[in-house]
Amino acid sequence: MKLTSTILNLSFALSVGLLSAQSDNPCGAPTLNVGTSCSFQSGTNVGSTNTTGVPAPGCASYSGPDVWYQVTVPANGSLAIDLNTGSITDGGMAWYSASSCSGPFTLIECDDDDSNNGLMPKITRSGMTPGQVIYVRIWRYGGGTGTFSICATSPTPPDDCIGGDNFNCATAQPFCSGADIVYCNSYTGGGGNPSLGQYSCLYTTPNAMWLYMEVGQAGNINIDMNQTNMNGTPTDVDFALYGPYTSVNQGCATIGPNTPTIDCSYSGSASEQANIPNANEGQVYIMLVTNYNGSQGSIAFTDAGSTGLTNCNIVLPCTVNTTMTPDTCNQSVGTVTATPQHGLAPYTYSWNTPGNPTTPSVTGLAPGSYTVTMTTDDGCEATSTVTVTNVGATYSATSTPAACVGGNNGTATANFVAAAPGVTATYLWSDPAGQTTQTATGLTPGAYTCTITLSSGCSGTATVNVGFNTVTTTSSSTLVSCPGGNDGTATASSTSPGTLSYSWNDPMGQTTQTAVGLTAGTYTCTITSSVGCTNNVNVTVTEIPGMVGTFTNVSNVTCNSGNDGVLKVEVIQGTAPYTYVWDNSASTTHTANDLYAGEHTVTITDDKACVITMTRTLTEPAPLKVSFITPNTQICPEDDLQISAAGEGGSSPYIFTWSSNGVVLGTGTSITVDPTVTNTQYCVTLTEECGSPQADSCMVITFPTPIPPVLQPDKYEDCRPGEFYIENISPNISELATTYIDFGNNVNYIIPNGGDTMIVYNQPGTYTLEVINTSIYGCIYDTVLVDYFVVHPDPTANFYLGGNPATIFETTVQGHDLSSNDVVAWEWISPHSIPAHSNLESPKFTFPEGVEGVYPVTLIVTSQYGCTDTITVDAIVEDVIMFYVPNTFTPDGDEFNQSWKFILKGGDAYGFNLKVYNRWGEMVWETNDPTVGWDGTYNGKPVQQGMYTWRASIKHKNDDGKDEYKGTVNVLR
Repeated sequence: MKLTSTILNLSFALSVGLLSAQSDNPCGAPTLNVGTSCSFQSGTNVGSTNTTGVPAPGCASYSGPDVWYQVTVPANGSLAIDLNTGSITDGGMAWYSASSCSGPFTLIECDDDDSNNGLMPKITRSGMTPGQVIYVRIWRYGGGTGTFSICATSPTPPDDCIGGDNFNCATAQPFCSGADIVYCNSYTGGGGNPSLGQYSCLYTTPNAMWLYMEVGQAGNINIDMNQTNMNGTPTDVDFALYGPYTSVNQGCATIGPNTPTIDCSYSGSASEQANIPNANEGQVYIMLVTNYNGSQGSIAFTDAGSTGLTNCNIVLPCTVNTTMTPDTCNQSVGTVTATPQHGLAPYTYSWNTPGNPTTPSVTGLAPGSYTVTMTTDDGCEATSTVTVTNVGATYSATSTPAACVGGNNGTATANFVAAAPGVTATYLWSDPAGQTTQTATGLTPGAYTCTITLSSGCSGTATVNVGFNTVTTTSSSTLVSCPGGNDGTATASSTSPGTLSYSWNDPMGQTTQTAVGLTAGTYTCTITSSVGCTNNVNVTVTEIPGMVGTFTNVSNVTCNSGNDGVLKVEVIQGTAPYTYVWDNSASTTHTANDLYAGEHTVTITDDKACVITMTRTLTEPAPLKVSFITPNTQICPEDDLQISAAGEGGSSPYIFTWSSNGVVLGTGTSITVDPTVTNTQYCVTLTEECGSPQADSCMVITFPTPIPPVLQPDKYEDCRPGEFYIENISPNISELATTYIDFGNNVNYIIPNGGDTMIVYNQPGTYTLEVINTSIYGCIYDTVLVDYFVVHPDPTANFYLGGNPATIFETTVQGHDLSSNDVVAWEWISPHSIPAHSNLESPKFTFPEGVEGVYPVTLIVTSQYGCTDTITVDAIVEDVIMFYVPNTFTPDGDEFNQSWKFILKGGDAYGFNLKVYNRWGEMVWETNDPTVGWDGTYNGKPVQQGMYTWRASIKHKNDDGKDEYKGTVNVLR
């Protein structure tokens, strides 16, 4: 058994192009174009950064910076990306899947140095989802930046390899070494599988693939295995072989990491040999194969001089295909041939034909079904059934129909197709005449069989039916012109061949194809042909329906007394054209549009002189009338008034035209008017668009008697505060509702019923009044009284007394005026002085001598407007402060000069204070009583003799003023 296997060899033609854009994040990744051969494009990670938020690659000592590309998986699901060196000579690459460039990302594969280009990476995968976007991450091994080149291709995965989802023992795939069978490694279909850990001699089991075989013949079994990648480059393969077992299930139930092996190898070689000594037929062995390189490709298993055999039927079961050559003209010359598929030669055969031949081919067979059973040398049995057909000749016949049911001009023609050239035939028909030509003629409708005998010895029959043509009849008629007329016609026709004759059942028994002079009704014509065909044709003759008229447009007169009424009549049936005569219109068409209100008749005559009449009455609108106008109204002069009108009658939109004293003011159902004089008349004229006679109506607007504001104050000028009493003397005051006065100082009053009022101005100035009278009708009459009130300011009185306070020895003071500049008169009042009164601007006042006292002095000033102000200041006459202070005393204990005393005359003894200080500024004695003297001690002890400083404070009697004095005293012992 031989299977042809194609191992893909990829050759790369190096060409470098410039990739126009790169990015150090997936969302800016440029797109790689996938080609059938490698076309490198330049790239760099210079200026890029480390990408965060994406799973770490896990190979090639990734530490960034990195750059990203994106690529779409092509339709065959196979993709390869290869890197070539630039300034980067050792690089890393990782593939990721994600629903979008924003993630989340799933690591598909990471590679370090699988490229043939130095230590650069290459990843090749098949079985991927077409259209899937793959995000590709590139970096320099161990970190750093530089340049590189990259290409993407779509290699064709091995299409003759056998493999599947055999990543665990339970899904192990069968294999054998007795045939040239290539097996896909575990990376071809599934994209890799995590390591199972250590199994026997395999310290690691990356991309595990489980296989099993069955011993077909006892003996030593030696199996060579060779693994290559997609480029045909040998790659490392390792294995562990377990057994024997009675079944795969038994073996998988017992195999574990420490299960003993029949054979095991863990090396860096791409070729390994597995050996099973003394294998027995039927035993099952299970092999764990690992793909350390992680590159997709294929594994070839071949026999290496075994004395036993593996059973390849479990991989590719044997089959047998059968073919045949047909029999010819049932002469038993057909053949059948069996061709084995798979299994081990030699093959044995057993046919179910007579004698049960055991050869691959059997000859001399008649048409029929034949079955062969094939057995291979390794015991595989297969059956196949084939049918031998007969291809001697085919027979057929055609016909042409008779002219009609009773005709005898039908034909039938026999035909054959022989398997060999040069074959001739004889014919015998089943018609009454027994015709022996290929075509029988003169046949009536029916079935006919022809026996065809060929010169090759074959014969057959062909049957054909001779039909007949169906005779088709048609009819037509013309209408009777008018109801009850007799000018209708009827015509009968037939497709029957031969000469035709006609017979009508009308009262005249006409024998022509067309019967004439007919009234409405149904007539039968019998048509007979010269070949014996007879057909009856029924023809219905109808009359033209009588005219029916309808008024389709009835428009009444639009304006009262107008003549624009419209009547339009539509006529159906009868015979066009029609003529029209209107009794009250000049129109001669189907439409009269000049009609007055009333009854109108039209007479209609069609082309056949048929006559109908139609009558219709038209109406007209009622005459126009002003049904409402605003009644006579009294308003205030400053008001306006909306006046309105309504109309009735007419038929078209109304036009209301307003006027006053012959002047048109406007149009519309209402207008707003603002009369300037009382008793103004407003009139409305009602018309309509169609021009009916107009209608008129009027109304009058009057004003009430006016009430202009008139005030009478008690005065117009006053000093501050200005008080004014105001009397309202407006005319027609009995109709006055309120008076509003704005006094010009942010004060306003509303005074009901024309009452009086008053206003007080606290600030000087000129005040303008606004006065508004509102009548009981709501009318407003206003006026502005400019500078109506004047409030004069008060002068400011002020003075001072020169020489104040005076002493009991000099009692005269002088008044000095400090009042405002508007003062024109002064009045001084000082009842305790001479003089007691004065009108001078600066008079002098003398008070009694020798007497202390406080005397009031009052100044009254007057402005030019008579406004006054008053101020009072006290004149003070004080006693003179006098004191006597010794400058030395001798507190030595004798009877003379033992104390020092301050002798005071004048001033306030209760506001007295005296302190004595030593030379260091320390107070040694103090008193508030001027009658008490110092005895020259401090804290009960005599002070040292020497100079001491004293300070005295004496309060005035008549005010809070104080005088300060100081001096020295000498203490002697």
